[in-house]
Amino acid sequence: RDISDEEIQHYRDLFFNTGIVSIPNFLKPDVFRDLQRALAEPLHSQFWQASFVNPATGRAQLVPRSRANAARIQSMIDTQHQRREEGKYAYSFTRTMSGIAAKYRRFYRLFFGDMRGMLDSLGLQDMLTRITDRHYEVTVLFISRYKSGDFLDRHSDSVETRRIAFTLHLTEKWRLEYGGLLLFLNQ
Repeated sequence: RDISDEEIQHYRDLFFNTGIVSIPNFLKPDVFRDLQRALAEPLHSQFWQASFVNPATGRAQLVPRSRANAARIQSMIDTQHQRREEGKYAYSFTRTMSGIAAKYRRFYRLFFGDMRGMLDSLGLQDMLTRITDRHYEVTVLFISRYKSGDFLDRHSDSVETRRIAFTLHLTEKWRLEYGGLLLFLNQ
């Protein structure tokens, strides 16, 4: 959507005071609805992976979503919940990456075509540069899908190459009792 100069200044002030900017109704309503519909489709094992923290390395462990992996995934979910109860870093959710083969991208055109195009657009880059004084290019694009019982513990998104991180929430009329609250904590 178009953002006025006054809004840019407001978001700029927020960014330089907090490091965080939240832009409500960022997507046009028709794009929002299309993305919601696409996410409501069944998980296609060619694209979606269960994501967990590997207890031995502390890094992501990805397991393709398939019937053959169902028991393994459930065991890993149970392990993550146990780790969380023990106060250890843990997470469990489903995600996909932009690195999927091009022949499969047609199934998720909205994410890997239209969404990538929007994030790469000069208009969005200009708007974000005006807000943050930072230039960026999209290097990694993935979609995380959280269902009941999924979670991602407190963590830092600060990595050496990341300059800007986007989070788009696609739950219309979200309420606190749904869970999935995103909290930003000062470092």
